[in-house]
Amino acid sequence: MRDAANNVIGRYFYDGDGRRVKKYVPSTGETTIFVYDVSGKLVAEYSIIVEPPATAKVSYLTNDHLGSPRILTDANGRVISRRDFHPFGEEIGTLAVVPGSPQSRTAALGYTTNTIRQKFTSYERDNESGLDFAEARYYSNYSNYSNQHGRFISTDPILIKKDRLVDPQRLNLYAYVRNNPFKFVDSIGEDLVLANRNARGTFRQVMACGLTQAERNNIRVLANGRVVLKNPNAINLQNASYAYQEIAGIINNRNLTINVYSVARGQTAQAFHIKMHTTAQA
Repeated sequence: MRDAANNVIGRYFYDGDGRRVKKYVPSTGETTIFVYDVSGKLVAEYSIIVEPPATAKVSYLTNDHLGSPRILTDANGRVISRRDFHPFGEEIGTLAVVPGSPQSRTAALGYTTNTIRQKFTSYERDNESGLDFAEARYYSNYSNYSNQHGRFISTDPILIKKDRLVDPQRLNLYAYVRNNPFKFVDSIGEDLVLANRNARGTFRQVMACGLTQAERNNIRVLANGRVVLKNPNAINLQNASYAYQEIAGIINNRNLTINVYSVARGQTAQAFHIKMHTTAQA
């Protein structure tokens, strides 16, 4: 990739399936290797620039229903940083403290910068260009650059299909998910999918661990991924399992809701609780 002055700012290498396997940034000298599992999912990144042993640490990302990392926590579950996004992915900056006004995004609440490259819907930010790597093409929404569009910078490689001919919102080959970024995502830069399409299935897989049959029957996952109790009084919480007590406690809190995003098969009830994402109701 070259900048406006025709200088090379990044070199990228791909395998036969189009997955990025190596990245080199001349300005920093950094080389990054990307490793995938047998299903093609990115599982690791290795860089020649590493964190010093004194500050190196384990951290975890908590994503929202679009797959955007919203909270970074350490190995003990302590919040390191938070971030919020505008509808098309522009990151909302930290607000200055103003006495007497609502403090929704301040450094005291954890809204600070971090070095995590996974951004909107988990697209990886190429800092050298300010673009987000969406596999088949690049997405532009970075507020620190002039290319803040909320659009792809090249046309959709799939071009036109029959279902797009009757959907005017999809005729623009640069547009992002038919201009409905709350409902759809485009994880590989080729076509949109429902953001929560796997919520109910993944949640049912986890409910098989740590919950009794009666507890599972009393929990329902709506189409939008929200978790509710069919009958709040059906299960005696004093005799309920750990997982059910945790779920019911959050559901019964009128200031919180639970939305299920992504959970791996076979996780324990405790691990499931860590993966849960709670959001305050408006």
